[in-house]
Amino acid sequence: MTRFVSRTTPGGPRMWAAVICALFLSLTTSATAAERITLAQLPDLARDGKFDKVLDALKADKHAKKDALATALVADLERYQANKKLRDAKRHEQLAEAEKKMREAREADKLHEAVVHAVEAHGLADDGDEYREQKEIADLVTKAQEEAKEAEKSGNWLDANALYRALNLLYDDNARFRDDLRRIERRLRVLRIYVPKELQRLHEERSKRLGDEDAEPLQLGNETWRDRLKGVTFPMMRTAVRLSKKSHVSNPAYPKLMLGGFTALRTMIDTDGVGAAFPALKNADAVSNFKQGLAGLIKEVNTKGKDMGWLDASHLMNRLETLNTETVKLPESVIVYEFTDGALGSLDDFTAVIWPRDKEQFSRNTQGKFYGVGIQISRRDGQLVVVSPLANTPAMKAGVKAGDIIAKVNGTPTADWTLDKAVREITGPEGTDVTLGMQRAGQQKLLEFKITRAEIPIESIRGWSHTPDGRWDYVIDKKAKIGYVRLSQFIPQSAEDLDAAIAHMREELGSDINGLVIDLRFNPGGLLSSAIDISDRFIRHGPIVSTVAGSGTRTGQATAKADKTYDDYNVAVLINQGSASASEIVSGALQDYNRALIVGERSFGKGSVQDLYILERDAYLKLTTQYYKLPKDRIIHREPYDTEWGIEPNLKVKVTAQQVADLLEVRQAADVLRGKNEPPLEPDEAKKADPAEILKQSLDPQLEAALLVLKTRQVVGHLAIVKSGESARKE
Repeated sequence: MTRFVSRTTPGGPRMWAAVICALFLSLTTSATAAERITLAQLPDLARDGKFDKVLDALKADKHAKKDALATALVADLERYQANKKLRDAKRHEQLAEAEKKMREAREADKLHEAVVHAVEAHGLADDGDEYREQKEIADLVTKAQEEAKEAEKSGNWLDANALYRALNLLYDDNARFRDDLRRIERRLRVLRIYVPKELQRLHEERSKRLGDEDAEPLQLGNETWRDRLKGVTFPMMRTAVRLSKKSHVSNPAYPKLMLGGFTALRTMIDTDGVGAAFPALKNADAVSNFKQGLAGLIKEVNTKGKDMGWLDASHLMNRLETLNTETVKLPESVIVYEFTDGALGSLDDFTAVIWPRDKEQFSRNTQGKFYGVGIQISRRDGQLVVVSPLANTPAMKAGVKAGDIIAKVNGTPTADWTLDKAVREITGPEGTDVTLGMQRAGQQKLLEFKITRAEIPIESIRGWSHTPDGRWDYVIDKKAKIGYVRLSQFIPQSAEDLDAAIAHMREELGSDINGLVIDLRFNPGGLLSSAIDISDRFIRHGPIVSTVAGSGTRTGQATAKADKTYDDYNVAVLINQGSASASEIVSGALQDYNRALIVGERSFGKGSVQDLYILERDAYLKLTTQYYKLPKDRIIHREPYDTEWGIEPNLKVKVTAQQVADLLEVRQAADVLRGKNEPPLEPDEAKKADPAEILKQSLDPQLEAALLVLKTRQVVGHLAIVKSGESARKE
């Protein structure tokens, strides 16, 4: 049953009795009694996405025709329905075009291209599962799989990777090609770390084979494997293995960890081209002896089986160290890095070592602040581009603008820099200086900005649009009194930032909030404590989330407290495949308590807990130790080959990849913060950067659906009061 929220109004018990009666008054959609819809049914019809029935009912009601809120909702519903027809027609056109391209590529024996178009068609089809079962698709998949196997056998890792990646996308829901893709990606990872020039050569050769000789080179940066592996030591490997055996949620046996590590080392040794980084690998006898030694260690692991204990595992790692010294003589850091990555990779996708090189970035992502200049950057067409300066930061005060190209940092050209490299060089200790050399449209000379780094708070909550002073406006519909917040990640201050956003909404509206949209799409998660605090704002009593061991034993529980709970206004939460971890805790908890309507598409399915263990002074082990359990005892974590996982929306609204791309283009443009002295945008550009266009052009069907449900609830409650007042007057 749908829950309504009514505000206190004059009239006393008699008035409220009339309101309750009014909820069951009929709205006639036709002269036929069988097609009669009651007022109380409309919120549930909207919740189920049956907006056509809501529209028909409101258009037939005499009170709705005279009511401003109701007529505004009718206009919104009519626009939504009209745009839905246009979207469906366009989707079917795109499906036909994707199928045409798929067949043309198949006939030209361009299998990778054909599978890519099959993935596109699958996303556009009315029923993706049925579409995938068609003989045409099945035959294409079989042929592409055969070609991928042949490419792998021939050492054409990029060809194999492209085919398996496309096939994995086509079968993402059942992980049919997951292991194949992971196997090839390990080969490419080895090349990227140790011999990037070899990877670049393979890329160039593949581009020539495909007739794409103008393809951009890979952005591999100039970081060496020595930089990446600096500070990596054997004690880190030993401690990681021991802790994984002791505390991982799956309670793994040592053989699993040891085989994962030994297999990773064998993969590295067998990867063509690695010898360019390590001359000893060009010694055939040394390599042969190393492989034979590894084979012996693997045999011993299999013989020992589950009886293997820590002393056995430690002894095998000692022998690995000796074997390396006596044969290929790889640097200690390489043996440790590869073995540890393989061992932990055998457990799950979220267990990993935070190596010394990665420690700073990891801390930045979890602490909610860092020191830098205050810009969002991306890589476009091989260049580092400023997406937007952040409000009240050194970059904005210095005059950096969106669209500026970062050509140099402290005098060093950035042409071959990766994004990670750029972030590391631009950020730095508070109070230190960095000089950015910028290319700006319309300027012939390079502009130089010497900027002093400062603490830059990470913005985890954004609103609908910018106010003239650069703040966020969190009201999406002022007449309906509906707010909107986007959470990009969960960091320590997220709950307090949400409190501030709610306060801004109240200040702008001058009254209570009637509804709130919480947008968690593409939010990868963050801190559990932050997810609990935000859930607590909407849940008055009861458990929010529990943690359980692999055996199912509860290990902890967070419970809601009423002291910080918001008013009981209606809430809609938007999720999609990019909503993970903390996002799933918030949306799942609110769903379990029927506190919010969940709209969109099924979430990612990351419901596991990672704890941090110190390996050495500069390294951590991030280890999966538990699972999250939601209030209704749901474990949402997705294991390989699961068919059910994550949070299923109450109202599923599917969008195509192109719709997402169109939306993100406008949303990104709207989020750009422009300085007060910047010239106004041209009309076309201003339109592209206006968030109102998202609703006008129906670029976001998921958001539109959420707003329609919230407005339907509001209008039904309002009409019930109107009708009750009329009934009271008649009495």
